[in-house]
Amino acid sequence: MAALGGFERGNWGFHEIGHRGAATREICVRDPRQLLQLMHGPAQCSHYVIEDTPNKLTVQYQCPGAGYGRTTIKVEDRNLIRLQTQGLVKGAPFDLDYEGRLAGKC
Repeated sequence: MAALGGFERGNWGFHEIGHRGAATREICVRDPRQLLQLMHGPAQCSHYVIEDTPNKLTVQYQCPGAGYGRTTIKVEDRNLIRLQTQGLVKGAPFDLDYEGRLAGKC
């Protein structure tokens, strides 16, 4: 996954685009692959890479018994990404668009 190679590890703040006043979601990112299934957390999921370039990664995933999703990560630079994710978790749909900024060390 080439795009994740240019991604800085650390504490990231994710702000949902289009939702003024929404709280920033902070995540300690030790392995950028954890962002691929943001809504499904540590669930055991199978991943299928749809697009993999140095600046953009799109992955579709299936989590047996927990749902599925599709996530696109665009790496603007080592400290700024755009993350779009949509799918179904425990029977409920989600469609989220975040801007992520590196906030420091975990």
